Amino acid sequence: MRTSIPVVIVGLICLALGWTIGLKSHDHGSARGERKALFYQSPMHPWVKSPEPGVCTVCGMALVPVYADADAGAEINTIRLSTNAFVVAGIQTAVATNRVLHRNLRVAGKIMEAESQTRRLSAYIDGRIEKLHVNFKGAAVEEGELLATVYSPTLREAEREYVLLYRQSQMNHSTKITAEHGRLLAAMRQRLVQYGLLEKQIDALPNKPDRVSTSDIYSPLDGVVRIQNVYEGQYVDEGDLLFEIVDFYNLWFRFDVYEDVLESVKEGQRIEIEVAGKTGFKTSSVISFVNPNLNYGTRSAEVRAELRNPALRVRGVKQRPFKLDVYAEGTIQIPLGAIVSVPRSSVIDTVNEGAYVFVAIGQDSFAKRQVTVAARGRDYCGLSSGLKAGDTVVANGAALLDSEIRL
Repeated sequence: MRTSIPVVIVGLICLALGWTIGLKSHDHGSARGERKALFYQSPMHPWVKSPEPGVCTVCGMALVPVYADADAGAEINTIRLSTNAFVVAGIQTAVATNRVLHRNLRVAGKIMEAESQTRRLSAYIDGRIEKLHVNFKGAAVEEGELLATVYSPTLREAEREYVLLYRQSQMNHSTKITAEHGRLLAAMRQRLVQYGLLEKQIDALPNKPDRVSTSDIYSPLDGVVRIQNVYEGQYVDEGDLLFEIVDFYNLWFRFDVYEDVLESVKEGQRIEIEVAGKTGFKTSSVISFVNPNLNYGTRSAEVRAELRNPALRVRGVKQRPFKLDVYAEGTIQIPLGAIVSVPRSSVIDTVNEGAYVFVAIGQDSFAKRQVTVAARGRDYCGLSSGLKAGDTVVANGAALLDSEIRL
């Protein structure tokens, strides 16, 4: 009993001293204008609260003060970690830096024929189709391939005149006569070209048997017959359409770009093209044309890129990777210049709150801050607002901090 009385007295003295020191500290803090903590709360388990500093009874993290004069939203979006919790959670930070980034613009369009390469073969002279060597639509033809054989009395008579002049020019004549034959031959050769003969056909005329009264029509390019407008035995007049051949090697990827990003799309930019829904059908091209006129209804402009479509042999069969009128997708890299960038893992995207990151505001505290993403690269995101170069953000573990704040 005697022992307990001194202990009680010592306890009362300590309590009085502690209250006095606390009062002085409070007065001293008030004099300095320090904020008053209402209570202390666990950052990882918000239901754990204490009127005094301490540690969380669940995870052992240091309790975070909640101030009376602080913005409630700011306190909710701020989290504090002890050194042990920082290590256990695997938090890693990174510094926002200025980087040269590109913004990927995804577009959708169609593979179409290059209008500048499509050829329509018309009759150069009246005649009759004696033989069709390509007689159905969709037939693949190569440059120089025989399409049709035609009989034309006018053309055959012009060929005989050319052969006669050619043989006369081979005889020994005076220089004056030889020069005159040369001019006549050139004129006759030009007439035959206008009648539709190729240079190689004209060169072969001196060896053409006189009994052969027909001439041949050859394909001027590699492609596919889209229109076949004649049949064997049909008489044609000068100007009648015979064939329309689409060049399958040179194609266009045509797509529309809306006016809000049209200024960023320019001729000469690289574009990666991929056939929708098919893997392996990819190629790289350059934008060759941007229509300066907007479509009034859609507020978009036509853009196109030229692409090559070589014939490949697959199991012995000749095939081309791209087909006409198939849908395709493209990716255009639009340069943004130097922009504040952070690792992609730092940015958390939400539907309601937009994008945000966690910014270090001290040794052990982080605040959630909303940002505007201007570009997304493979490893980095470029931000147009919310951060400045030199800010430290959470690069690994941002999702963990976000989940704990939402508890």
